[in-house]
Amino acid sequence: MFAVISQVYPTLGDEINAGDGTTMFRDSITLGGCALEEHVKAEGRYGIGSNSASSCDNDGERPEGTYTETADTSLVIDIESDSGYSFHSVTGRNTYDYQDGIDADWLPVQFVGRADISNYEQTSQEFRISSPTDDRFSFVAGVYWSESEQEIDRVVQVDGTLGNPLNVNGVTAFGAAQGTYGQGGTDSFLAIPVEAIAEAGLEAAGALVGLTEVQIDATVDAWLFPANPDTANVYANFGVEGATMWSQAGRVSYYNQKTDTTAAFFQGTYDLTDDLTLTAGVRYTEEEKTAIASADLTSSATGYATPDTNPMLALLQDSLFGVYAHSFNEKRDTDQLVPAVNLQWAQSDTNNFYVSYSEGFKSGGFNSVDDQNPVIEADGTVLRNVPGVGFEYDDESAESWEIGGKHVFMDGAMNFNWAYFDSTYEDQQVSTFVGLGFVVANAASSNISGLEMDLAWQATDKLYLGASLSFLDGEYGSFDSAGCTAVQASALLALNEAAPLGELRSDSPVTIAAGCQQQFLGDGTPSGSSQDISGGQLGSDFEGSLTADYVSTLSNGTVWYAGIDVNFVDDYFMTGDLDPIDVQKGYEKVNLRLGLKGDDWDLMFFGRNVTNEITAAGAADTPLASGAHFRYMAPGEIYGARFSYSF
Repeated sequence: MFAVISQVYPTLGDEINAGDGTTMFRDSITLGGCALEEHVKAEGRYGIGSNSASSCDNDGERPEGTYTETADTSLVIDIESDSGYSFHSVTGRNTYDYQDGIDADWLPVQFVGRADISNYEQTSQEFRISSPTDDRFSFVAGVYWSESEQEIDRVVQVDGTLGNPLNVNGVTAFGAAQGTYGQGGTDSFLAIPVEAIAEAGLEAAGALVGLTEVQIDATVDAWLFPANPDTANVYANFGVEGATMWSQAGRVSYYNQKTDTTAAFFQGTYDLTDDLTLTAGVRYTEEEKTAIASADLTSSATGYATPDTNPMLALLQDSLFGVYAHSFNEKRDTDQLVPAVNLQWAQSDTNNFYVSYSEGFKSGGFNSVDDQNPVIEADGTVLRNVPGVGFEYDDESAESWEIGGKHVFMDGAMNFNWAYFDSTYEDQQVSTFVGLGFVVANAASSNISGLEMDLAWQATDKLYLGASLSFLDGEYGSFDSAGCTAVQASALLALNEAAPLGELRSDSPVTIAAGCQQQFLGDGTPSGSSQDISGGQLGSDFEGSLTADYVSTLSNGTVWYAGIDVNFVDDYFMTGDLDPIDVQKGYEKVNLRLGLKGDDWDLMFFGRNVTNEITAAGAADTPLASGAHFRYMAPGEIYGARFSYSF
């Protein structure tokens, strides 16, 4: 198993220990990051200051890591009328820019790298009007509008030399001499095998790489009689950089998504009796999303971020990686009407009970991962402007029932709240790691029920204590298209290899191994695999926190305060395939704070995760290393200070 600590960026050969007995080595170098910077500048989309200029000097490369700049601005206007009506306006402007680079092969070699440059802008406006709350009927009504745009430029590169062309040459030369590889002693494994070139027509291939007729004849002999030492070396004639061989190959992509959202909402409250209140509301939302997604193949012959239209390169990338140049321009619209209703009973001044029903939705969209392929017809025709299955996903909808209570004890010194809820999700959006990023698909329905409790106690004038605890019972209701685990995939691979011609067909007597089902296209050929995890666990069984805050006033009126939080959670799966190896064990994390506060200023020193609890923020199967897994880690201990001033 592989484990990676995100705060540490080692060099080639550096050892990383995750603290759980797992150790690995990585080179942690981004491929194409410097070329992407220059490409985005040339396209006029460069909105972030270069943070890698020094590492790009002298043909260097960006190290793995993320650099982000964010800016959030809001303008709030509140107007109260003499009649008791109020007007509320919020204008918002949010932006972020980031550069991101990753050693995408997760291995101790220079193999696969990914680099991103992205920016996001959003402008929003909300107007809200509220009626007086002392009448028997009161209401809140409003409208909302937002406009946003996200741009992502990305380079993905594969180094066919593994950073050491001489070693690769030795491997391919040995294979050629034995008549097994047919790569011809090339410096890169990114080469068209001579057999494929011969089958495609040696005259055309020879002209492409500049071979003479004598050389072509010799190559035919070498292909027919690979063990002949007099002809085996002719394979090297086909290792021509930029023609039939490439030191590096990959793709450069651009993604742009624009989202326009408008909404109107109304909520009314009516006092049925002195102690029984009914609240009901509705929100109507319209949303339009447009997405432009393009990808061009690149190579060492043209540069990491410059398209290479060589048809042989396209053939190679198709056969090795299943990727294609494409250009999509898609649009989707959605409109949703979601209601909510709540009935509240004030049993006494200190005890309130309620029951509620609500609906909600999460809008669908498009996947920005650049290896979303176009439609490929049965005859092999690639429709480069038509996205294949998976580029777009639909809205997720939910409905929830809840019953709870709010109680006051000890003359107001203690508050206790509880709630039992049951929520059902349809067309659930599930995120799955696919090797170079995460894709979202509508793959499941689920049900989550649970009991939540929180307690707040003003123990003394200066000491505040709090606690919260949630017991959860979540499971997938229907999820028969989940990805297979590494063990399951290995079992299915063995079943495939044992089948006639080394491949299962739709009419094979057995098409499932260890719970992993082989899927097929309409013509019966294999196409992916999946498992059924209906009823599988979703989320953790419990989680909660303990809080203590102490506040005291100095003689000059300045307030000093200190606090501690302890947050804890039970075991949970980090991957959608419910692989037991990708479980995050339960943990506790401790946060501290200490500060001074005046009438219009606040100075705070803080520590987060001060016990340096090392936990994973997520996990997935390692690309290109079947059976291996990796984890990307949550931050360890963090210390800092914050100063705020109100004017």
